[in-house]
Amino acid sequence: MKMDGFSSRLISRDYFQAIIDSMMDILIVTDADDRITFVNKTTCEYLGYSSEELLGRDVKTLFDGDPLDCLQFDEILERSSFKNIEKNIRTSSGRYLTLLISGSLVVSDDEVQSIVFIGKDITDLKRAEEKLKEYTEELLRKNKELQDFAYIASHDLQEPLRKIRAFGERLMRKYKEQLDEQGQDYLNRMINASERMQQLISGLLMYCRVTTKVQPFQKVDLNRIVNEVLSDLEIKIKEVKGTVSVARLHEIDADPLQMRQLFQNLIANALKFHKEDTCPIVEIESDIISDNTGREICKISVKDNGIGFDPGHSERIFGVFERLHGRSDYEGTGIGLAICKKIVERHGGTIKATAQENKGAEFIIRLPVRHEMDSGGS
Repeated sequence: MKMDGFSSRLISRDYFQAIIDSMMDILIVTDADDRITFVNKTTCEYLGYSSEELLGRDVKTLFDGDPLDCLQFDEILERSSFKNIEKNIRTSSGRYLTLLISGSLVVSDDEVQSIVFIGKDITDLKRAEEKLKEYTEELLRKNKELQDFAYIASHDLQEPLRKIRAFGERLMRKYKEQLDEQGQDYLNRMINASERMQQLISGLLMYCRVTTKVQPFQKVDLNRIVNEVLSDLEIKIKEVKGTVSVARLHEIDADPLQMRQLFQNLIANALKFHKEDTCPIVEIESDIISDNTGREICKISVKDNGIGFDPGHSERIFGVFERLHGRSDYEGTGIGLAICKKIVERHGGTIKATAQENKGAEFIIRLPVRHEMDSGGS
């Protein structure tokens, strides 16, 4: 069936009107004087107006001001388009929606004839962002309160605990002979328990200080840090007949005291958890890699030939006071690796452990090479 030109144009206009009305986003077209000349069906549904109520209306009355007031108009003219302007638009009920507006200018003979606005409703997204922000702030506040409580409680427990130990040791020294075997056993248990409590409290204080007692980041030579740690552990290394080999390490932005604490804990752990019939060997190396954003990352490996652990415990070992072995087998409080994790996270990095029972363990630390030097990572 042959159509005349008018019918063809009419069908074409209806066809394109149907396409525009099927759009999920708001579409508003204004003339050069900001008067609305066209809206799609979605605009009417979102705003609660009929098209007749909107046509001819000044668009600024919907936005409580010029929707493009945050841009330089000369820049818009130069580009003939604009993208992702966040604006609030008022509905007929007085409620506001948050839109992400993009669009373009229709220019003829260097004069703006029309402005086309396309708005995506991001109201729910903004509300979710606000709720997430509130939750995050609340979580940070509670975490700080918890850290402050742990620090204060640990600090305040030190003095009475010292007195328990001091008087217990004085009793043992002066009145031991007056106690029977059972009495001496009770006193020994009390002194040993208070000593373990002292160690736990000291560990908890160290854990809290990772975020409460910090230094600004500075350039840190990891070779120097590890050499200082090895000097401190010299006697322990000789006692267990251990070997620590260190490949050339890199320089990163970090808190030097915390880097020292990190390596001290990891190397001491590797020396402590060695096989009875095997001299411990610890290997330390680092490499510079890139993450998926192109940022430089220092990948550090601390590997040993010790007793290892069940791979199923690779996350558990970083918990506070977590121990995979009894106190009678290996000394310690079970907080060293938790401190390591907290230090690494404060530096914006990650730490993971891989191991097999009786086949050694390897700790992989990834730390950003560079930081904003005034941020301090806190």
